[in-house]
Amino acid sequence: MAEIPTKRVVKGLIADDAGDLLIVRRTLDRVWNPGGWDLIGGTVAAGEGLAEAISREGGEEADHDGNGLKIAWRGLVCVFKDFDEVPRQQIVDTSVFEGGVEGTQPKPSLNPVEHTESLWLPLPDLLEVDDLPEQFKHAALEHQAKLATLLD
Repeated sequence: MAEIPTKRVVKGLIADDAGDLLIVRRTLDRVWNPGGWDLIGGTVAAGEGLAEAISREGGEEADHDGNGLKIAWRGLVCVFKDFDEVPRQQIVDTSVFEGGVEGTQPKPSLNPVEHTESLWLPLPDLLEVDDLPEQFKHAALEHQAKLATLLD
């Protein structure tokens, strides 16, 4: 029996100074979740570590032209695995990192090949976004729970 391949992915749960979280809308030609909302992130390159991958992806997707977000990555929020049949059968191993924005209220400089728009939302509003995958909503809730325990 052939082994099912695993694709490693990193995602960033990025908060501004007010605690609002960044989501981005994917272009319609994306294979996974076309036109849907997503977190910044992408595939881990061969030989690349997770911290290196989230730093690279954050730069490529939120600071595309050098005038966008500067992100300070703080650590891992959660890891989850999914079985994905599109575009091929594979296990997707996703690591979600938390990050904060360096500087004033930012506007991301998006890569137009991958994303069409961005929104900063407080957690209750983010949880109501219909086409944001449930695992990312779960990651946002875990992030908030960790913050709450730090403040207690």
